[in-house]
Amino acid sequence: MLESAPIPISQITQALHTINRSTKIDKKNSGKLYALKKEVIEKLLQIGAAKKLGLQLYAFTAQQPVTLTVLIQIDANSKTYYFHTIPEPNDLINLPHLGRNDPDLRNPKSYMPLHKAKRVLEKFCGHKILKQRKPSKLRKHHKGTLYKSSFLD
Repeated sequence: MLESAPIPISQITQALHTINRSTKIDKKNSGKLYALKKEVIEKLLQIGAAKKLGLQLYAFTAQQPVTLTVLIQIDANSKTYYFHTIPEPNDLINLPHLGRNDPDLRNPKSYMPLHKAKRVLEKFCGHKILKQRKPSKLRKHHKGTLYKSSFLD
């Protein structure tokens, strides 16, 4: 069986950025996507491709209260991406407090279709990826009458 090439960190960070952006818009599917994001960031931390910078106070929206998050930094091809995750108990003890989130701290602009981003991250995590079936082409039906008269009647 052929071994697939490892996924570049730049592609993983771009996919994470896409998922992160779409979860803020589509609340319906955000639970599954946040779980995938968490799994990917944990794996990146394990392999040393990401690092925890510290704790930050972060307001997700103006209506929600300010919450405590962990700021994660991932460097990929001279681009730096930042993500927020929920702190674990040992993070509260070991990480420095950075204050409120810095509005000038922005991720580089990037675009990747959401379906591709999901596939990249699932492949990176080792999930079994099911092949998507192409939608079947509908037959075009003639819009004429069901019974046609003939001059031979």
